[in-house]
Amino acid sequence: MEVKLQKENISFYRKLIDTSMNHEETMEMIVPDTLPDVLDIIDTDGTVVLRSKEADNGKISLSGVVRAHIVFLPEGAKGVRSLPAQVPFSLSLDANDVKPSSKLAVKAELNGVDARIINSRKLIVKTDIMLSVSAYNDAVLPLSVGIADGTEIEVLKTSCEINPIVDVTEKTFSFSDELSLASSKPPIGAVLKSSVRLYTDDVKTVGTKLIIKGTAYISILYSASGNGDINAADFNLPFSQIMELNGEGGNMTFGVNLMPTGIYLQEVGDVSGMHGVTVEFSAVAQLVVWKKMTLSFMSDVYSTNYETENELGDYTLNSLISDQVIRENLRETIETPVQVRSIVNARIYPGKVRREEGVFKAVVNAAVIYLSEEGKIMRATGRFEMPVDVDENDINIETNAAMQLSEAFVTPSAGGVELRIPVELRVREFVNTDISPVTGVVLNEENAKTSAGKPSLILRRVSQDDSLWSLAKKYNSTRDLIRRANMIEEAEDITANDLLIIAKKR
Repeated sequence: MEVKLQKENISFYRKLIDTSMNHEETMEMIVPDTLPDVLDIIDTDGTVVLRSKEADNGKISLSGVVRAHIVFLPEGAKGVRSLPAQVPFSLSLDANDVKPSSKLAVKAELNGVDARIINSRKLIVKTDIMLSVSAYNDAVLPLSVGIADGTEIEVLKTSCEINPIVDVTEKTFSFSDELSLASSKPPIGAVLKSSVRLYTDDVKTVGTKLIIKGTAYISILYSASGNGDINAADFNLPFSQIMELNGEGGNMTFGVNLMPTGIYLQEVGDVSGMHGVTVEFSAVAQLVVWKKMTLSFMSDVYSTNYETENELGDYTLNSLISDQVIRENLRETIETPVQVRSIVNARIYPGKVRREEGVFKAVVNAAVIYLSEEGKIMRATGRFEMPVDVDENDINIETNAAMQLSEAFVTPSAGGVELRIPVELRVREFVNTDISPVTGVVLNEENAKTSAGKPSLILRRVSQDDSLWSLAKKYNSTRDLIRRANMIEEAEDITANDLLIIAKKR
């Protein structure tokens, strides 16, 4: 006879892939006829814009563009000019079990961009993009939580704490604003380059709504109206978004990833004297939600009347066990061939984070534009590796880390440029939990158990591996019978070397 079980389904998302990589794209450019010949390249900068992310059977396809600007000195002309460049990128990843319905989370950041002169009318642009890609499939964990048909049967229930992914979703949004230059800054003649970074500042829940507060950090390099001097300006544009949650926000942890999908920036000026830029953004907020919960399920059953056959499921859940932010300050110096008079502009690029023997090593790339004592515009770059100590973990614990950089403090120093960069490392730890619930029970009614010719009481010395359940099942008794025969309270357990009276059930 097949025993009818009470079932409960737990919905979650199974992580298929969680990886990061560098992706390089190279593109040749012809200088348009509207611009003069290129004498020397001063700087190249940009922002990664994600255009699409698609899942197919066994594959993930990504595409986007690096919105770049090449700042250069013209040949036979005064001042500084800028050449915009749209460097497209695309790639395909093999990923087992990925299907069209899989959910994707993608982060793409510029790890560096460089331009070189082939000749005065032809350039080559090389971009290095840091990509983080995760893919998830929805799944169901079926749990048997009790006997549905009232059959007399002994049940062992097991409880465990888990913190799986319960939602992967996203929301597209857009915003725009006019940002004014500080009164100390000269008016904009022409924007030479711009870069945009989107940061998550705070996440909180109100009922079933998640409120995301963020900031768009906008940096521009421009030539001043009138004299053409090089100036830089930075703007902070706060924004907020509301996302719907699947249930109340209690016991939840949120991973929010913001990616620009479109950027428009234009200098503005009016008769009232206001000068600045108009910015329009489109972006996507990608959300991964973990939720703490306690599972209670049937892990074993037996009958004292009939031989019993059990079927057990075999499931593995990946749980978040730690989510912490480590803050460090990186202090380094970039040597320069000449003495630095002043800093014009600085850009800090986050690189890959890797783990080696309990230490995270975070790579930071920096590019600084400065004026020499003679007033010449020059550029210096540096690559730094910062170690961040973390606690050693069990080999079965999976760890990943993502870096976020705040605005750097850059100043001239003896022989170079000094940088002080606040670095924020978000470290998450995961562990796999194996769950084996009873999925089916069959009682062999043709093979009834009999106690004829067997003793009704047994004296048994408890061994190290014994439990009340294992002894009751072995000797066709129950845990309640053993407790009553030995005056063991409900909350008490047995220990090795205890001498127990085990009464068989009749």
